[in-house]
Amino acid sequence: ASPLESLGLPGGGGLYVTRFATESPARRAGLKEGDVILSVDGLPTPSRGPLLRTIWAKKAGTVVALEFVRGTQRMIANAQLIER
Repeated sequence: ASPLESLGLPGGGGLYVTRFATESPARRAGLKEGDVILSVDGLPTPSRGPLLRTIWAKKAGTVVALEFVRGTQRMIANAQLIER
């Protein structure tokens, strides 16, 4: 089973984090490799494309809520976006 399937998420939904850029807003917000991002500001992130489109539609400095799973816990972290 994939890491997402083993979490029992509906439809295997979510973006499994394998690495971050050095100054990643998600990393600064406390996310870690192995977390699974489920949504950004309530919008589902079933893959990298939807996650990036949601974030790129927002201005640098905006704070977004990242819903994610770590282990068996669902969590939310606020990340301040930066210029890309």
